Amino acid sequence: MVIARRRALPPMLVFGNSRGTDLRVWDRVCTRLPAAWGILRHDKRGHGLSVARAGLSIESMADDVEMLLDHLGITRFAGVGLSVGGLIMQRLAPRWGYAAPRAG
Repeated sequence: MVIARRRALPPMLVFGNSRGTDLRVWDRVCTRLPAAWGILRHDKRGHGLSVARAGLSIESMADDVEMLLDHLGITRFAGVGLSVGGLIMQRLAPRWGYAAPRAG
């Protein structure tokens, strides 16, 4: 499952949740963010309403996020992660180093 709020103004925040949770873990955080900010929340494979597959790794979950970003046409973002979601964002950082500005 994916929830996206697209806005013309940066930053676009991409949220990664922890193992055993789903994208709703960010509900209270997202309601407090400025309406002008873009938000992308998603369920990792095997979490929330998504389907699992064998052989998941941090690398493959980062690949999934990268494919989602590409599909949605997102070229600049700031990653926000909790636990495994943080590891996924760390994996994306070297790949997207130019695309992960400070959100402040």
